[in-house]
Parts: sequence; structure tokens; C-alpha cells
Amino acid sequence: MCNNLLQFAHVYAWAREHGRSVMSMRFSYKYPYFKISHSSFVSCPLYVCAKWLAALRLLPTASFKHADCDVAALEQKMLSHRHIVVSGWYARWYDLFLKYRDEICDLFTIDPQYTQRVTEWMAKQESAGSTSEKPLRLGVHIRRGDYAEWLGGRYYYSDDVYAAHISRFISLMPGRRIEIYIAGNDPNLDPSSLVPHPSSLPHHPSSHSSLFPLHSSLNLMESCRWGIVSGGFACFYYGGTYFEQSEGEKRSHLQELYNQYLEQTGL
Repeated sequence: MCNNLLQFAHVYAWAREHGRSVMSMRFSYKYPYFKISHSSFVSCPLYVCAKWLAALRLLPTASFKHADCDVAALEQKMLSHRHIVVSGWYARWYDLFLKYRDEICDLFTIDPQYTQRVTEWMAKQESAGSTSEKPLRLGVHIRRGDYAEWLGGRYYYSDDVYAAHISRFISLMPGRRIEIYIAGNDPNLDPSSLVPHPSSLPHHPSSHSSLFPLHSSLNLMESCRWGIVSGGFACFYYGGTYFEQSEGEKRSHLQELYNQYLEQTGL
């Protein structure tokens, strides 16, 4: 869903800059959880119609599916047709994306019917807790499903891995009351098996993790710095699933920006 959101947001920004109207495909039927899903021209019949017309080549398409695609030629094609289907992962206009960021965020406001239940449940947790000590909340998202096969299961981790990281996080916060919230799409997941018994926690972490470096991934300020220099793109965050073509590629894109940020802020 997030990939579809990102792809559409870039096309929306381009269309907005050029005075064009744009409709969402996937958010008209597969992910109807947002404000955009109820906007004009966003409907399943129009989606099906556009798909069929494109398949029959009655509706032109601009495909950004390859890294070496001719972006300038495809943009000209988009400008020369009143109606066109745009697809592909490499449809990217970062400056325009940031220019219309607020509009994009507004379009993808989650419907109250989904947020209300969470808000009410969290309020109950808040009222049930101690008033003298605010808890430290740890959210854990466990994604299974397609991650079991995508890139050979590169980002598919067992329950033991998550349990080890939860234990390690808790051990870094001695004396703090910690509430753990686990979400995932695995119906067989047993959240209670991931939360360690207090007596099993070590007083001090004794080893480095194979997933993230000990002194950086759990340092909030450090994570924020990398998030800032990445421009807010989640794939570049610590733990983001940016697929490197070579070892160290992800860091090489950001290191100079990171150094400049430290210099400018004096941190």
C-alpha cells in the first residue's frame, strides 16, 4: 500500500504542477481507507474502464518501469494527451513531491472510522496506567505475507529475532515502565511469546545485533538526523528496505548530506 501511495503522490504532484486532473487507481477499490478514496473520479468502474482501455491500446500509457527510461520523452507524451495512464516505479518528481507535500498528506488522511477505534483504545490504556509515571511505548510492526518470498525472504524474520530485539530494547531502559504494542498480518502470531518475562532480562546488553548497530539504531537523535537528511523518504531510514545494488550504496547516497547537516547545526 505504501508503495502505491508513493507512486501516486509523485504523479499527483506532476499533474498538479501542470494543471492536470489525476485519479487514483488502487485507492479507488483496494485501499479505500483515505480521504482520496471518496474524491471525484475515484471509483472502481472508472478504474476497470481505464485498465481495459489501456490493455486494448485505446488509451495511451506512459510507462516508467525501467531505471533507464526516457523521462523527458515520457513527460512530453503525458503533456500531449488529455487522458493517459501513468505507471511504473521510476515516475519520480521529488521537487514537486515536496512542493505539494501538504496537499498529498491531506489527501491521504485516514478515515475517522479507522482511527477512532485506535484513539479510543489508546485513551483507555492511558487512563488505566499510572498517573505518576508516563510509560515508554514501543511499537513493533511484524510484516509477514509477501515478505516470506520477496527478495528471497531477505526481510522476513522469525519470532525469535523480534523477541530478541524487544528484550534488548527493554534492557537499555532500566527502571522505565515500558508498554509494548505489536501489530502484524500473521494470524498465527502470538504476541505474548515475544514479550520477555522480567526475570529473563539481562542487566546489560552483552552482544551486538546482526540487524542494526547497537549505538545508533536505538539512538533517537541519531535516527532523527538520518531521517532529516534523507528528505523524509522511508526507504533511506535506519531499517528501511532500500534494495542496494552494492554494499554501502544506501549510506553513500546520504553520507555527504549527513556531514553537511552536522556542520550546519554544530551537532
